[in-house]
Amino acid sequence: MNRERARELLPIIQAFAEGKALQFRAPGESWWRDEHDPVWSVGGQYRIKPEPREFWVAPFNFGNKEQYRQVEDPVNWAGSIKVREVIE
Repeated sequence: MNRERARELLPIIQAFAEGKALQFRAPGESWWRDEHDPVWSVGGQYRIKPEPREFWVAPFNFGNKEQYRQVEDPVNWAGSIKVREVIE
């Protein structure tokens, strides 16, 4: 491990020490997997597992199609719904 790699991993190791969930992606993989007991592989990528976001969306009509867009103030939009991401 070189100093640059140590700088990259330092905030992740700190987050692990604080009890935050981590994820790992091996070289060539396109998906992240939960890492409960990291072995700190030199060849892969680590990240702090993202927290799910919550936000409001409201319906908008575009021609004959109804689509949803994110809105800041749900009170001003009839039919708005709260959305929570699922991160797996």
